[in-house]
Amino acid sequence: MKVTLNTSGQINNYTNWRFKRDNSAAYGTSDERSNTVGLPALNYANFPNISFRKAAMRISLNDEELLLRHARFLNCAYSGRPLLPRGDAEKAFSKLAKRPNAQSAIHLLQNFRNYMYPIEEQIFDIFDNTPHNNKKDFSDILKELVPTARENLKIKQKNLLNSTEPLIKTLSPDIREDLLNVMNVTFEKVEDGAFKRKYLLDYLLGIKAGPEDEQKINKIYRTWYQLPRPSRDVDAFIIGYAKLPHETIAKRLISSAIATIEHIEPQSRNGADDLSNYLLVCNQLNSERNSILLDEFILLNPSLNIPKNLQSYVDSVISEVGRKYSVFSARSWYPEAIQKAVLEETDGYLYLDISKLRLTKEQIKENNSTRKLCEKYIVKNK
Repeated sequence: MKVTLNTSGQINNYTNWRFKRDNSAAYGTSDERSNTVGLPALNYANFPNISFRKAAMRISLNDEELLLRHARFLNCAYSGRPLLPRGDAEKAFSKLAKRPNAQSAIHLLQNFRNYMYPIEEQIFDIFDNTPHNNKKDFSDILKELVPTARENLKIKQKNLLNSTEPLIKTLSPDIREDLLNVMNVTFEKVEDGAFKRKYLLDYLLGIKAGPEDEQKINKIYRTWYQLPRPSRDVDAFIIGYAKLPHETIAKRLISSAIATIEHIEPQSRNGADDLSNYLLVCNQLNSERNSILLDEFILLNPSLNIPKNLQSYVDSVISEVGRKYSVFSARSWYPEAIQKAVLEETDGYLYLDISKLRLTKEQIKENNSTRKLCEKYIVKNK
């Protein structure tokens, strides 16, 4: 029998960026380390001519479709919040296109309040508490709030930037002088309403510094990362969306929660494009993380408690693996694959407990068969 391998490269040539790793409590570290070796980043799709189990052959869904279809029972792996299935989101967007004013859109969006993130929920409350007798749309309401929101936003931005000034003054002379000049320009842009958070963060990442200065710059970066942005601040949302059409704003209130496929090791760093490297994550946090190392993303978002939410995600998958007719019963190696991928991506600091996983004899046999095939055949880059 001819065996055809359909594999992708696992080589990671990525060079770590700004952050140095530390044993922060934010990692949810454990002194205990797993002695088991997770499955390689391969699944049954990599061995199309081999049948491990009749039930597995009945599953025609690819890895992405399989996960996305389970968005109803898996919460976001990063935030722990409910995920909005794509099909439900598309139906809601189609209906919102026929709701041209605030009053009609609010009536529909009430059904999706459970999926709204804190900022979107606050914005929704503003819309809901505004008189709608004159058929205002969401854009009209936000435009009326812009002057107050702009002043509030300036205060928040200045306070946060000023909080790092004592630390900036301890940097070496050349870096300190350049950074203080950038701060002065930034304050001018804040006053003019032309400030862009991304440019300031990119500037910090571009600074070449010695070990002592680099540690301080890391702290400044983590502070400035919290600068107000639409997904985390009401005033930033008002200013950012006031000029956009009513329908765009209406969709935005629920789009953060849409279920998406997240690569534990980002694709941009040659992360595997299969189930062993997949998580279900909300659209907002998937976009925010982008290609940031997972342990760095945890440090930048301490309020999310990502380690705890990742553990809850794994526990939910383990429960599904044990369910008799679940499609995950044929992918019983998935929890172990998540554990291994997260451990590697966080440089060994974040250990996920999979001790609740109880495999049947048939599942153990399937997993061992996959391991033997992975060991026998050399995985090469395409």
